[in-house]
Amino acid sequence: MNYLVFQIGLAIALMAGATLIAGRLKLSVIPLLILVGFAVGPHAPSFGILDLRFIQSQPLIDFMGRLGVLFLLFYLGLEFSASRLFAAGRSVIIALAVTVTVNLAMGLLFGRSLGLPMREVLVVGGIFMCSSTTIVAKIILDLKRTARPETGLILGITMGEDVVLVLYLAIVSSLVLYGSASLASAATSLATALIFVILLLTLGRYFAQRQRLTRWLGRLSEEAFLLIIFAGLFLVAGLAESLGLAEALGALLMGLVVAETGHAQRMLHLVIPLS
Repeated sequence: MNYLVFQIGLAIALMAGATLIAGRLKLSVIPLLILVGFAVGPHAPSFGILDLRFIQSQPLIDFMGRLGVLFLLFYLGLEFSASRLFAAGRSVIIALAVTVTVNLAMGLLFGRSLGLPMREVLVVGGIFMCSSTTIVAKIILDLKRTARPETGLILGITMGEDVVLVLYLAIVSSLVLYGSASLASAATSLATALIFVILLLTLGRYFAQRQRLTRWLGRLSEEAFLLIIFAGLFLVAGLAESLGLAEALGALLMGLVVAETGHAQRMLHLVIPLS
């Protein structure tokens, strides 16, 4: 029998339980959600309708998880703004260079200490080099630190890591698959990622200075406004994914752009429950 709806309800109930426990312990919910994810899955037991393997519902649950990540990063972008990110400017570049260099060096040394071949060492270095934008965003929101001055620096570093990762993956994948790095391919990937990020941030600054879009959005009904913003969110996130960037980065950038239109508060009460 098909218990898809029940399985979705069971998965949400498990997440709700983890959230309640985290709130009682005054901890971030992320570690508990990870433990719940470890506890269920194909290896978990099944008791009739209580199927903790979630085999039937796995594709839908995976998609819902992706939606949750998009809404989370979009919400963080709404709480922040492109202007504040630009204000971090030079500090972001310096901190990004130091962070990437130190983490990459640690990853390479760790891989070499395990006696791995050079190709595997490069993969380990990439794992060490970048942090999870989603986890960083969730912690910032849980700790209510979106208004803190260092948040711009943190977001700038995580966004920069995503761009650097595109270049790194282009080089490493060429080495692993073909035995040599294609500098032209790496340069193209990096340029595409930079143009995408800079273009969206520039649009945010442009909207902050021009009120035409703000007035137009203000005249829309709630339904039309919601559909247009969500359409932009998924299109930008999907475009980021097609360019080799994390779709979460596209959602964050879209949030930064919407924040500059002056309609952030109008969206927040809709997005908060979904993130």
